[in-house]
Amino acid sequence: MLEAYSENVAVTEGQQITFQIVKGNNRVVTGSNGNSTLYLNAPGNYIVSFDLTATATDAGNIACQMLINGVADSRTAIMQTVGAGETGNISFTVPVTYKSCCCRGGGTALTFGYTGSAGTINIAHATIWRVV
Repeated sequence: MLEAYSENVAVTEGQQITFQIVKGNNRVVTGSNGNSTLYLNAPGNYIVSFDLTATATDAGNIACQMLINGVADSRTAIMQTVGAGETGNISFTVPVTYKSCCCRGGGTALTFGYTGSAGTINIAHATIWRVV
């Protein structure tokens, strides 16, 4: 299991969310403090849970989407419409399968792109469990 968070970060649309690692960070699931990528390093089934609370500068959307090896995962495109200065909460939980380690140093890279209106991430939290 890996648990990571980001807090009190100004964001604009298209920005990757960077994380601080709380716990886990073993050979199976890894990440680095201040980095936006979390890695699945061993074949298997994983559960990825993500939640975000953010405040919009202007009226618009609080939104995020997870990318797997740089490709947007449509199951994770989440959004909440808010007014100027309002706070929104979004979350998702999805299964992710990493099928094989075909090359040395290979793995599945997970990133979380903020796709909403400019504002501040109050808290973002990602947890990854390997289930099989």
